[in-house]
Amino acid sequence: MRRALQLVLLAALTGSIGLVYAFRPLSYPEKREKMIFADLRHAKEPIVVFGDSITELAALPHQLCGHAVINAGIGGLRVKDFETIAQRVVQKQRPFMIVIALGANDRGSPQAGDDALRLLGTLQSHSEKIISVSVTPDRETDDLIKRANDEAGIVYVDLNLIEADRRDGVHLNAAGSGKFVAAISLAIEQECEAR
Repeated sequence: MRRALQLVLLAALTGSIGLVYAFRPLSYPEKREKMIFADLRHAKEPIVVFGDSITELAALPHQLCGHAVINAGIGGLRVKDFETIAQRVVQKQRPFMIVIALGANDRGSPQAGDDALRLLGTLQSHSEKIISVSVTPDRETDDLIKRANDEAGIVYVDLNLIEADRRDGVHLNAAGSGKFVAAISLAIEQECEAR
C-alpha cells in the first residue's frame, strides 16, 4: 500500500515537473511581435514601419497622412528574419503603406540583396505603397539592398547617415535618430501625395 502511494506521488510529481518544462518562455522577437499585433488591433489601414533596433528605438510619429504609424521594429533581426514576421503582421491588418528600414544587422552579408528582394516580393502583394530606407552602416551591403529595391521598383531613400550619426558604428545617436525619423516622415508624406 505504501509502495503504491509512493508511485502515485512520484507519477504526480513527475507529471507536474513535465508541465513546468513544457512551458517555454517567449523569445524577445516573439514578445515584440505580440506588442506590434496589439498596436495593429485598432489601426485601420496603418503605415507599418518594419525595421531592426534602429526603428524600434525611434520616436516615430503616431500618425502621418491620416493613418496610424505602427513601429514594427524588432531589435537584432536581419532582413531574412522578416520574411515570415512581416507576412504575419500584414495579414493581421492590411497596411496603407509599408516602410522597410532593415539591413543594420546584415553588415557584410552577401545574401542581403537576395533577402531584400524576397521580402519585397512578399510584401508587394499586401500594399501598393512601399518605401525602403537605408540604415546599413556599410556601403557594400547598402548597395546590395538598394539594387534589390531598384529591381523591384521600390522607392529607396538614402539617409546619408555619417559616422557622427552613430554612437557605436551601428546604432543611431540622438542626432542620427532625429535624421532617421525626419527622413522617414518626409518620404511617407511624399509617397502619400504621389498616389
